[in-house]
Amino acid sequence: MRSRLQSDRCHARGGIAPALRHLPDLFEDHVIESAGSDLGETELTRAKEKRQNQDDFRETSFQNDATQIGLEASCGKQGAAVYKPPWEGGRFGKRPSLLALEGECGTNCPMLRFTKMNGAGNDFVMIDNRAGDLQLAAEQIAKICDRHRGVGADGVLVLERPANGATFRMRYYNADGGEAEMCGNGARCFARYASHVAGPVEKLSFETPAGVIGADLQGELVCLQMSEPKDLRLGMKIPLGDRTVAAHFVNSGVPHVVVPVEDLDNVDVRGIGSAVRHHKLFAPKGANVNFLMRRGDRQISIRTYERGVENETLACGTGVVASALVFAATERVAGPIGVLVRGGNELKVGFERAGEQFQNVTLTGPADFVFEGTIEL
Repeated sequence: MRSRLQSDRCHARGGIAPALRHLPDLFEDHVIESAGSDLGETELTRAKEKRQNQDDFRETSFQNDATQIGLEASCGKQGAAVYKPPWEGGRFGKRPSLLALEGECGTNCPMLRFTKMNGAGNDFVMIDNRAGDLQLAAEQIAKICDRHRGVGADGVLVLERPANGATFRMRYYNADGGEAEMCGNGARCFARYASHVAGPVEKLSFETPAGVIGADLQGELVCLQMSEPKDLRLGMKIPLGDRTVAAHFVNSGVPHVVVPVEDLDNVDVRGIGSAVRHHKLFAPKGANVNFLMRRGDRQISIRTYERGVENETLACGTGVVASALVFAATERVAGPIGVLVRGGNELKVGFERAGEQFQNVTLTGPADFVFEGTIEL
């Protein structure tokens, strides 16, 4: 079959363009002529020299994380894109996350390369910034997370080089563009993503504002060694207008309120969740709000209203941990605790007790790759 498909270069659909990362997996150490004729190496060299003399052809290369993509783009001209995989040492070498394109149409189109992942339904956009050359504004993060005009996600996770001896550094941004201290489901995705782009490992650690998190990769599952929980407060009364909500509080990396309920399906997650999240008791930063229902001696179900997202999410890792610890404290049960989330998965929370304190807290659950792509900033 000699016919060829025309590549849709330079014209991102809805601001999102297809990824090129899969090409080096198929054609390692080769030069790929996209949407052009079959050329030998000599002919390819001559064609490239000719194109370099044409005014309507531009090449922009972007250096990121010790790798470089040279992408020649001419917006709709056949045989115009050349991809050069520059890394050495095999298919698992470092890969760039940011790509700058410029076409003959005269527009400079900075394209951000990303990976989409989800942890128990909590979805994230992953970005490799180990080179340190990427700075995203809050409005750009909000655009990326927009489910109608962007990629769509509950948050953005950025992979960076460490500062204090861990393997990596993790930065997490909510869908509103604000940076948060920690995200449990995001941290599991981060661990798998870091292993994917930096080389496969079974164990790694990463710095967060909540402390250093350890990760043990077990196939598609990731077991996190969480930071020590703090500020456990049981039996709180939260006044909300003409009613009072009985609740508990713990900081499991970020602040969480846990509200026990008997009917989880019919609870007003958004209404009550928003009111508690913005309550003056938790000012100025506010708190996430979890609604907990007992299912067994060591099993619970929860629904979570997340600050930053300002809505219910399908799962919240630190909310899972907070709810499990509150359940263990109020019911006087040992771990592990199984926690069913709205996304349908059951996550496991392990811990040890030292009096009224919790130690060696772990969170185990899935972290799945969804797709890769680029988005115009």
